[in-house]
Amino acid sequence: MNDMLREELATIIAEELAVLPDKDTLIDLPMLIQSPRARAVRRISEIANSRGWQIEVARVLDRYHASYVDDLTDDAVIALRDRMEYFEECVQCACDPDDAPPAR
Repeated sequence: MNDMLREELATIIAEELAVLPDKDTLIDLPMLIQSPRARAVRRISEIANSRGWQIEVARVLDRYHASYVDDLTDDAVIALRDRMEYFEECVQCACDPDDAPPAR
């Protein structure tokens, strides 16, 4: 490596290290559980809240006689996530779900 490139890299690295936040000033964010179930529950919440589709979550809870999404079995949570993602895909593609009447 030539001296000019080495000097430029050293300068870039020094600049990057100078802007790193002090460990004491970092915000302490909670750890997220990364199990498939936990990710599915967060995805369900994200879609339901962004689209106003909490009624679909309520339908599934009623079907399983559950009070909370956490009360559902793993299979039911994954199925609900898949259904919510299917609805999201239908919206993105401007098509109607197969099991629902046409929206247009």
